[in-house]
Amino acid sequence: MGGLDVSSTPAAGGPDEHLIKRSTEKWSSFMCGIAGYVDWSRRIRGGEVIDRMTRTLSHRGPDDANSWIGDHTAIGHTRLSIIDRSGGMQPMVEVIGGRSVALTYGGEIYNCPELRRKLGALGHEFRTRSDTEVVLRAYLQWGEACVDELSGMFAFAIWDERDDRLLLARDRLGIKPLYYAALADGVVFGSELKAVLAHPAIEATVDRTGLAQLVALVPMTVPGTTVFRDIVEVEAAHVVQVRRAGIRTRRYWSLGCEPHRDDTPATIERIRELLSDSVSRQVVADRPLCTLNSGGVDSAAVTALAAERVDGLLSFDIDHAVETPGGVAYGVSAFHVDRDNPYALLTAEHVGARHETVVVSTDDLLAAHDATLTAMDVPSLGTLNTSLIALFRRIGQVAPVALSGEGADELFHGYRWYHTAEDYQHDGFPWHRTYRPIIGLLGAAARADIKPDEYLETCYQSALERVPDSDLVGLDRRIEQVSALTFDFYLNFLLRRADRTSMASGVEVRVPFLDHNLVQYAWNIPRLMKRTGGIEKGVLREAVADLLPSEVVSRRKSGYPASITAGYQRAMFERLREKIEVRDSFLGEVLDKAAVSRFLDTNAGDFSDWTATQQASYLVGMDDWFTRYGVRVV
Repeated sequence: MGGLDVSSTPAAGGPDEHLIKRSTEKWSSFMCGIAGYVDWSRRIRGGEVIDRMTRTLSHRGPDDANSWIGDHTAIGHTRLSIIDRSGGMQPMVEVIGGRSVALTYGGEIYNCPELRRKLGALGHEFRTRSDTEVVLRAYLQWGEACVDELSGMFAFAIWDERDDRLLLARDRLGIKPLYYAALADGVVFGSELKAVLAHPAIEATVDRTGLAQLVALVPMTVPGTTVFRDIVEVEAAHVVQVRRAGIRTRRYWSLGCEPHRDDTPATIERIRELLSDSVSRQVVADRPLCTLNSGGVDSAAVTALAAERVDGLLSFDIDHAVETPGGVAYGVSAFHVDRDNPYALLTAEHVGARHETVVVSTDDLLAAHDATLTAMDVPSLGTLNTSLIALFRRIGQVAPVALSGEGADELFHGYRWYHTAEDYQHDGFPWHRTYRPIIGLLGAAARADIKPDEYLETCYQSALERVPDSDLVGLDRRIEQVSALTFDFYLNFLLRRADRTSMASGVEVRVPFLDHNLVQYAWNIPRLMKRTGGIEKGVLREAVADLLPSEVVSRRKSGYPASITAGYQRAMFERLREKIEVRDSFLGEVLDKAAVSRFLDTNAGDFSDWTATQQASYLVGMDDWFTRYGVRVV
């Protein structure tokens, strides 16, 4: 990336010195790509299809790739080894009575030592130090109920020849991805959409519901769905059982609404205890580990706790280059209220972390724009994701494990839609002023055909029906609904974004705030207690105040820096103008050309609201996606 610059705070030693203080209990662990298919109509004889599917996930596992083929099943695996790089080859197969049980798994099981001891006491003998084998033996012991025993982030598929059954499973919060598509005589599955689409029986087909989702829910998706007609997502905290007779889906965990009995001091103490324990478990790695440190209280807290446990911890933030004399790097907006870098440097100095700032230019962002589509497989927000791609490209060169602050805003009510009446009183999704649909730019014919307004309303009402019942009323109940909607939709988007943009460069992102014990505890903290001190996330700030500089503890919520350099905005606007002139392009067919021109003319050069650049970037990516993926509309 021509304009990429990396600056670092002075410290001795190179990246390989960022080693963790050794745990007394070690196990091998992997972030991976998983893929496979079942075909009951014939015996599988060759590996061409599974090899093609597996190759699409090479970025998720640059260390190794393997496959296993049974009579009616082919399973592929790519591996990024984090601990004990020589152990835990996959797919892992156990033969019982002449029948194979084969596992392909990606993730981190943070209670692996405890599970290993528990299984050992039940008579299981282990041949490796891998958490892969722990997952396999947990299945052999408890069957489908093994997911109840696992604490961590994971997605896996198990083919059991003893009863011709495929089991797909995903962790409680949906940190690691998994998709599948049903066939007439089987099923196809993979970590990413590109792996499923690589199977010859699966087409990149979008129907009117998929189109409505694309234009009405920017940048989110309905849980359990994708924009492709035939591909669905394994939902968080779900297992999917596939047999010849059909597919059965079961939720194995959900947030429980319980009375919160701790007072504020006890709550603060408990938050600190749970977060500290989560970080302690998640810093275990044999390869260099870092943190994402934007200078906000979430990532700063994770950085501070990790620095207590990791010798020579490296942290990263991202900044935008000033491209004109006397100019500014990017505009301050309601989304991103001030510059991260000073706070990131302040945090790193305070906790003793080595810090690098990745400085990106407009050229870097534009170079990453196409890579974002490849990583995400669907149109997304280039304004957010291009800078993440650039950041992880640098991190991937020095530290393949990164701890992040995702989840804290969802748990402790960091977003403005928890606190601003105009947002939470809106009879619809509460982020309507932050992430706006592109419905208004559609032509009349396309709007009548796709019916995105109807879809959005139906989607919202269905989402409300999923919110757990509770005894709360009035504003407390509405904020509880807002929390549930944010978990179901927005957190899902953030985790998908973090996973794809990091794994595109072979980096594993861990999210200590999303330990399910901490999530369950924080879910029931009363909304006013969460705002202790009259500031968003106040109770979290109090829990980590002794770890951080006072300026960071009191810093107001500022969203991840959107990629809105003047040059990036100009480029997106110019590309959009060009695309709407192409009559046979998707945008040329569905957008109102006059409305788009007015939109671009009105917002050119305006950095006070990032929405215009967000929408332009999204539309450009959507048009590119239809062409690159050969999307067929039905």
